Amino acid sequence: MIHTESWKGERFYNHVSDSWPLFSHVGTASVARAWSSTFDNLVEQKISGFFKASMSMEVPGEVLAKYPDLFALILILLLTGKTLFVILSGSVSNKINI
Repeated sequence: MIHTESWKGERFYNHVSDSWPLFSHVGTASVARAWSSTFDNLVEQKISGFFKASMSMEVPGEVLAKYPDLFALILILLLTGKTLFVILSGSVSNKINI
């Protein structure tokens, strides 16, 4: 019985550890979309107006946005680059023997 319980806990741990990158990506995309929307509001919807006029998408059912948010994509790439830089600089500093 103890062996079965430990196996269930290990399976749950593996499921959570395999799923955390998905939660991280969803969180990064949500933050980038919120920042993009806030910045767009600060510049009086000029960014969304430009993208709606030049790259409008008509998708039935309103599942997707009406236009691609390239500003949010740029923010996602910048946040990903920053995260990679921090991870790599941390791994380099761990190799330095003082």
